[in-house]
Amino acid sequence: MNRFIIMFASIVGAALLFAQLANGQDVPDHAISASAHGGYFATYGATRRIEFTANRDRLNNQRGQGSFFNVTNGLKVHFTIDCLRVEGNVATMTGIWDDGQGNFPYVLLRVVDNGEGKRATDQVSRLYTTSEPLSCNDTFDLPLFEAFGGNIQVK
Repeated sequence: MNRFIIMFASIVGAALLFAQLANGQDVPDHAISASAHGGYFATYGATRRIEFTANRDRLNNQRGQGSFFNVTNGLKVHFTIDCLRVEGNVATMTGIWDDGQGNFPYVLLRVVDNGEGKRATDQVSRLYTTSEPLSCNDTFDLPLFEAFGGNIQVK
């Protein structure tokens, strides 16, 4: 039932936006221009569950959050996303652990949305941590791994 309500609200919102565009009205500045959402398991070393949601509006305001759960040792950490870059089906996000995480408080994550269905396997980088602040607009050469048990949406 909740999934139906969310889908219905999304359809109505999109219809209103298209109607606004068709009438020659400007799109509001707070309208979402890019987004990345999802959750998945990754096994590079230990099994991890990562969930995230990030948006950028027409004024380039960026916001988001995520959670990291190490299934092996039970570590749970929340992070805030402060930068989102979307290029086609690839999203790069940077942010900071909410609890500081000692000497490595900054995070970096890249995800690839390879579509829907059984044959469309999404890909992810490791959730990297570093001691230096990062910008998702920087160039990073990140190896990708298969994500499983979830779904990634990049728009």
